[in-house]
Amino acid sequence: MSKKKGRIAEIGKHSCIPDSKNIKYLRLRAGDYVQISDDVKILCPDLKLGDNVFIGKGTQIKCRSLEIESDTFIQGDVLIEGALNNLETRVKIGREGLICTGTRINCNYPVNIGNHVGIGQNVRIWTHGYFLHRLKGGPYNVGSVKIGDDVWLIEGSVVMPGIEIGDHAIIGTNSLVNKDVPPRSFVAGQPAKVIKKEVYPREIPREKQERILERVVSEYKPIMKAKGFHKEIQIDGLKIYFDFEGERPLVFDCETIKMEGSPDEFGEDFRDYLRRNSIKFFNGTPFRSLMFPEFKKLLGEKN
Repeated sequence: MSKKKGRIAEIGKHSCIPDSKNIKYLRLRAGDYVQISDDVKILCPDLKLGDNVFIGKGTQIKCRSLEIESDTFIQGDVLIEGALNNLETRVKIGREGLICTGTRINCNYPVNIGNHVGIGQNVRIWTHGYFLHRLKGGPYNVGSVKIGDDVWLIEGSVVMPGIEIGDHAIIGTNSLVNKDVPPRSFVAGQPAKVIKKEVYPREIPREKQERILERVVSEYKPIMKAKGFHKEIQIDGLKIYFDFEGERPLVFDCETIKMEGSPDEFGEDFRDYLRRNSIKFFNGTPFRSLMFPEFKKLLGEKN
């Protein structure tokens, strides 16, 4: 724990948090492997970040309290902002989430985002909406927003004040959400309407799951070759054994979504490849991928 100019900071190992005038807080609690880009601007008295949280370039955050749980990735140019004269400018974001470039989250009132929520590019989340005189009949709409677990808001969607989105819901591209969204539904349109019910999650037969894994692994082989390395990979049911002929193969159990073993740079490349195929294994460290040789050459890196 460190104290500096009335601020208290508890920062875990392997974390990179700029010590600059752009990061302003009274209390900061950050876990391991937290990464905040140099030009990020934060004005938040109470800031709590779990393990392996990433906040990308150009992002701006202004609220009274912000909590982001582990393994959540915020891309660049994201705005999370509430008025400084509002009492309830609080944001909580769950674990294993993704907020893509250009998203704007207004938090004049509390915003609660669940676990494993994907928010696409240029999404808008509002907790207040007014301009015309209220006593002359002008519309006035304020309220907190709650988004459940395992939700996907696709690019350009807009969530209005006071909305609750149920678990496992999917919001279609450019949709205007002005009513609560039932769990497991797919909604789309302006305004959004329920298009399908009980969409996700759905049962996939084990045999089909195994075929998906076989295809994913087979498509990785030419990627290994292009990157200049080779590892034996074997599938046994829903388990993937990476570097099968090595002394201690890395095991990805796709049924329990747990890993056995500590990945080296090649194992991390495969873990990131699985992520890009929407098969995600979190181990408390950032996803890392090996660069193709031609990009290394263009960027002047050594092989």
